[in-house]
Amino acid sequence: DDPKAFPSTPFKVKVNIPDLNFRSAPSMSGTVKGQTGKGVFTITEVIGEWGKLKSGVGWIYLANPEYCIVLK
Repeated sequence: DDPKAFPSTPFKVKVNIPDLNFRSAPSMSGTVKGQTGKGVFTITEVIGEWGKLKSGVGWIYLANPEYCIVLK
């Protein structure tokens, strides 16, 4: 993983799908806690390709541009 692939935190991402899962941990093995819905969200921490939502509810996968794009 290249940590320079994402901006320094905090940064915003735009979720393009209505049902992007957020998880309890920054991995596909983390428990699905819910869905974000479409919109713009602030990421406060990055581990690998996962971003922590500012609200604290969980982690979203950042590396699929069809689902989620980093706003510059």
